[in-house]
This record gives sequence, C-alpha cells and structure tokens, in this order.
Amino acid sequence: KMKKAIITLLLVLSLGLCATPALAGKIDAAIGIGTEPAARLGSTFGFRVGFQDEFLKIFSSASKNEFTQALQFRADISYFSWDKDISGVNLKYRRLPVFIGGRCFIPVDLGGAALFADGGVEVSFDSAEVCVGGLGCTSSSASEVNAGIAAGIGVEVPFDERLTLGADLRWHLVSNNYFTIMGFVGIPIGN
Repeated sequence: KMKKAIITLLLVLSLGLCATPALAGKIDAAIGIGTEPAARLGSTFGFRVGFQDEFLKIFSSASKNEFTQALQFRADISYFSWDKDISGVNLKYRRLPVFIGGRCFIPVDLGGAALFADGGVEVSFDSAEVCVGGLGCTSSSASEVNAGIAAGIGVEVPFDERLTLGADLRWHLVSNNYFTIMGFVGIPIGN
C-alpha cells in the first residue's frame, strides 16, 4: 500500500508541474537529519524535494530578485527511515511527510542572506515493522496516515540568478512529533 501511495503522489506532483507552463517558481532538493519520533530510535538522515512560487506580494520592493517581496506557496515531500535494534528486537520506522503551506521571507538585513518562516498542514504516511529475533524472524508491521501541522524557520543565500543554498529547522506536529534540520539547494524553473 505504501509503495502505491508514494508512486501515485510523485506521479501527481510531477504531472502537475509539467502541466503548468506558466509556473515560475523554484524547486529544491535537501538532505538532513530527523530527530527520533519515538523513544530510543535515535536520529536519522533523510531527504526532501520541494517547490515554491510567489503567492502574494506583501512588501514593496525595487528589485524582483529580493526575497522579501512575497509570501510563497510551498509544497514538499520528504523521506525518513529509522532502523534500530533494541534488546534483540529490530524496529524499522518509515515516515513520508507531505507538506503544503506558505513561506514568508522576513525583511531583515542579513548581508544578502534571507531569513524565512514557513508553516502549513502536513500528512505523514508512516509504517513500522517489528522483527523479534531468535530461531527466525517473526515480524509484524503496521501502516497509518497521520495529519498535523508543521512550522519552521530558515535562511537562504543566493549565489546568482540560478542557484540558492539554504538551511531550515522544522517542527513536525503530527503523531510522534519530531524535528528536522535540512540543508538545501534551490534552482528557478519556468518563466
């Protein structure tokens, strides 16, 4: 079920991007750390792909390239996987959060860098598998969909018109809350 949901979601997102020729936003790819969503799992590495586009002008700006001119629509999908052996029991926990919300660039002078805050709704497709060792592996698994909200803060640094680097911290308020710290590379798309 989980693989079908992931494939369907990625297909819908990619078709949506391809079917919108007037799209003039930015895509980004990120890698980072997710804190433990449950006790004793520890932190793990994960990745994220995202899209953002100008939604509403909220600050006057002399230059189109200034970050502080708009509220941005933001959507992204991440993947995190925890795998831990605890007293002869192997626990695998997978989380696929889909975030839809906004990103607002904050008008402060950071010497070319731009501070932002984001927030929105999140749907997390989660699965867990427990394997008890011994003479073989007796396993049990469960999957569920959890809805919640997420909020974060970050910084972007433009290197030229085609590339930005950045980092963000996001708090995921879903079942088994957790934090992520991601570093990302962004490139413009469209017009």
